[in-house]
Formats: sequence, C-alpha cells, structure tokens
Amino acid sequence: MKKRILDSREIREILNIDASDKSDEEKAKLLNDLCNINDIENTIEYNKFKKIEGKNTIKAYEIYKSFVDKGLLFKYEAKYNCDFNEMKKRLDKLIIINDALLDETKSDYQKAYVFLSCYNNIRSFKESYGLFINRGLLYCKTPDERLNYASDVLLNFKNILNSIISLDERGIIKAVKYVIKCENYNKYYNYAKFVIESYINSNTSHKKKEFLNSLGINEDILNYCIKIIEELDLDLYNKYLAKKEENYKKTILRNEKILLNLEEGIETGYMPNGEKFDILLFIKKVPFKNHPYFYDHMKKFILRFIPSCYSTIINYIYQNKLQDLNHIELIDENELYNTKEIVRNHVMTREEKEIIINYLKLRRIPIIPKTYTIARNMYFNNELDYSNINSDTIKEKKELNFTLIPTIKQ
Repeated sequence: MKKRILDSREIREILNIDASDKSDEEKAKLLNDLCNINDIENTIEYNKFKKIEGKNTIKAYEIYKSFVDKGLLFKYEAKYNCDFNEMKKRLDKLIIINDALLDETKSDYQKAYVFLSCYNNIRSFKESYGLFINRGLLYCKTPDERLNYASDVLLNFKNILNSIISLDERGIIKAVKYVIKCENYNKYYNYAKFVIESYINSNTSHKKKEFLNSLGINEDILNYCIKIIEELDLDLYNKYLAKKEENYKKTILRNEKILLNLEEGIETGYMPNGEKFDILLFIKKVPFKNHPYFYDHMKKFILRFIPSCYSTIINYIYQNKLQDLNHIELIDENELYNTKEIVRNHVMTREEKEIIINYLKLRRIPIIPKTYTIARNMYFNNELDYSNINSDTIKEKKELNFTLIPTIKQ
C-alpha cells in the first residue's frame, strides 16, 4: 500500500483546527476526517529523507498524539488496514445490511437500497471485512474483543455476501442504482441547468479556472452537472458540446500566442509589448502549469501546433530545470519568516523576505521555492526593482464576484 504524505496545506489545516475554539470532540472529528497519525509519521520520515526541516509537521504530530492519548483518536492498525473509528463504521454498516436482509417485510428492492446506502459496489463490500474475520476472529490466538458485538454477523458474512450477489445477478442492484441516480439527477436538475447555461453564455468559459471561480464551484461539481444534463436534457447537452469545442479552439489559439510571445522573450530579452523578459515572467506566463504531466504535455502541444518554437521553449525549460513545475508546492510564508536563512554570510531579516515575497505577489508570480530563490538572488545582486512595492499595491487575493446561484427546487 502506498504511504500517504501530507502537503503543507494539510499540515496548516491541522494547526488551524487545533487553534480553533471548537470543543475537543469537534476537533477530533475534523482531524479524523483529514488524516490519521500514521500519515503524519510517514510525512516526518519523508521529510527526514528529503532533509526538510518540517517544524509544523512535528507540531501536527504532537497535536494528533495528544488526541490519541485522550482517547478521542485511534491509531491506524496495520492488521486491519484502518483505525478503530473506521472499523466501527464498517461493522455498523454490516449490521444494518444484515438486519435489512433478514427483514421479511422488506422487498428485494428495499434490501438493495439499504445495501447501496452503505456501499457503492459488491467488491468494496467484500474487501471491507476479510481482515476483521481472518485476523480478528478466526486465525488469531485470542479473538479481538472490539469485534465481539458484531462477531455473529461477521461469522455469517459468507451468507450475507451470497444474498447480495443474488440481488446483483437478478439485476435488482443495477435497477436500484439507476433509480438512485435518477433521483439525484432530478433533484439537482435546475441547478445543473443553471451551471451549463452559464457555461454556454459566458465569454470566458474557455478560461476554466476563472469561470469556476465566478460561480463559486469546482471542477467536480461542473462535471456532475454535465452528467445530469447529458441524462435529462439532450438539447442543452448538445449546445454544451458545441460550446466546449469552441472553447477548445480558443484555448489552443491562446496558448499558441503565449508560447510564441515567450519564444520572442527568450530570444530577444523582451516580450512583444516591450516588457523585459526573465525566468520569473516565464513561470508566470507559461501554460499547463497545473497539468499533471506538464513537461510531456508541453512537448506534445508544441510539436502538434507550433513546432517552430519547440527547440527554444523546451530547451529553456530544460536548462532552467522547470520540468517538474507542476509538482512544486507553494511556500508556507509563516514557516519562511520563522526559518533562519543565511545568504552570503548574511542572516536575512524578515523585512528582506517580505520585500521578495511582495515583489512576487505584485507581479502575480507563483510563490514557490524556485521563484523565491531566483527573486532572492536578484535582490542580493541589486537587480530587484522594489521601489514601487508598498502595502497599497500588494493584493493578497483578487476578490471573486460569485454569481448568484438559484435555489434548487426539491
């Protein structure tokens, strides 16, 4: 099983939960939903291997350990591949399913509905209990007392599984799945219609991030709305496909223009609009930064649409070691300010770091280790023009004007 490594955002979320004014029980629930203590232990090991200081990760571990010591969180158990909270949830689900199957007043469709309210498919259901049965009851020196309240149901698991398989083979689970899907689709149709019509009528929907922000939604919600419209409104869905194709062509033209401008910047030192070119501007402007395979996708795109600038752009990325640009996490500013940095035998002050960070913010350049290091070197080489940086010109985040979302009719 692949070990989970927490990123800086998740670590900060742990610290924020602990610092909140919620009760310990509420904090424990939020922490349990976020991760488990083993994930933090894995992250600490990873940081040691990568020689990352990770002070906040240590703090996060101490927070989790304090909740474990209070009995509010439970440590992940390798023999069950889950913690005690998850174990209890699974056992409770199994009891609910078993009771439904034994209830003679319920139809087979009602029984299938209960099963699907607990599990999406038979495979995940089957995989949820084998370790409890084998390692906690049958093949162990002493049965696990925590399984006692569900031991009869666990030992009857084979019969329960066969009953579920029977429902599936008779097409009942498939039929109920379709009913549940239609129930959900009908429930959210008006909302989905609003989102897709907004997409079609928008002049900026080809800039997906900007469009999603304008509605206050994410890509998962957009995709769910598309599925609903595809199922329930074929005419609107065809209009969506036409708009999507139009946006695809717009995006290609936009990215072509950006890359051609960057090529000119690399070759002449200036962008077509007269702006001085440097690596920070390249990182700011270059497309596909959020693509999971940034470097490979960039090469394929250029070869397909603008092969003439392949050598210039790809060599620049390679020479400046930007192949993994999409995998670099944003800098934790608080951690940066609290970390001692020595450059050319000089201990950097907070004010100096703020100048560099604010310079990047003013130019709307992603604040990642690479851009920070470049800007820092420019600062110490007296190449950083920060004369126009002040609190009035720095904008932390552009305020979003969310579109009013209509009430969903139930």
